[in-house]
Amino acid sequence: MRRIGELGRKPVLAAVLAGVILAAGACGTAREPASAGPVTAAQPPVPGPGAGSLRLADETARSLLASMVFPPGARALGGGPVPAQLRRPAEVTGSGHLVLRHQIRVVSRPAAWVLRFLRRHVPAGLTGSGTGYSGLAARPVNFLTWTRKTPGRGLYSAVLVVGVLAGRHGLTHVRADAQVIWYPPRSRAEYIRPVRYSLVTVLVRLLNPRLRVYRRTFASRTVIARLASTLNNLHANPGLTLFCPLIASSVRLTFRPRGTGPAVIAAAPSGCDSVAMSASGVPQPALLGGSATIELASRLLGVRLLPPGQAKPGIRH
Repeated sequence: MRRIGELGRKPVLAAVLAGVILAAGACGTAREPASAGPVTAAQPPVPGPGAGSLRLADETARSLLASMVFPPGARALGGGPVPAQLRRPAEVTGSGHLVLRHQIRVVSRPAAWVLRFLRRHVPAGLTGSGTGYSGLAARPVNFLTWTRKTPGRGLYSAVLVVGVLAGRHGLTHVRADAQVIWYPPRSRAEYIRPVRYSLVTVLVRLLNPRLRVYRRTFASRTVIARLASTLNNLHANPGLTLFCPLIASSVRLTFRPRGTGPAVIAAAPSGCDSVAMSASGVPQPALLGGSATIELASRLLGVRLLPPGQAKPGIRH
């Protein structure tokens, strides 16, 4: 069992393949997903946007943490106890493909002074994306969130969350969490090669104020290719839990092949930044996105769909 923690220790890769590993107390041996193994000639890569990897995410997390500018005189916590409020990040995005690394420092300055210093010393390459507090109102953890606008190829996000907690005797504890989410590989079965498909059926259901159903089947190669492109260009969903307003419509595309070789592929963009996929009735990993597919489907059927609400990843405090 190995603990993922501060830089300077023996390098260890941390990941979460079924939930979130919090570096404060999670132990385990990190592994690459089986589907992310080496590509061979018999197993060509899936066209479309490139996937990330556990190793890339961990390297990025280390780089983020190294860019952190702590106040002058900040020192390592050493063997002292970690305050209960700082035993986990101030906030974290729930994902099945998250690497989290952290450092904790103690500063002999009041918390208000530390916060002012941090706001003036944003790490290079990052931009402020939020502030807030968590925990008890009587003794909150104030936090700042900095984001790398362009996380890097294969990465969904690269974020640095810094929590500040006022301690006793004029001391302040600072916890910096580098949080990196990477895109997993897409399933080969769900990739749509337009030349292998002869028909696509577009089904739209409007739920309010009453149920209305619109359906058309297209044999046009151009239509098939355009719809396929909106799906082939999406990343696999990196295990995000997404929250969005009530959805008032549904869209489903069914791609039917020429002959009996390829699988029948069905795609159901939810309007909540996620697309459910299946191949010959077998569920495949969901994709992230789908707004372009919904927009094109609605134009093809001449149906006006209300724009979906902005989906937001679930945040844990």
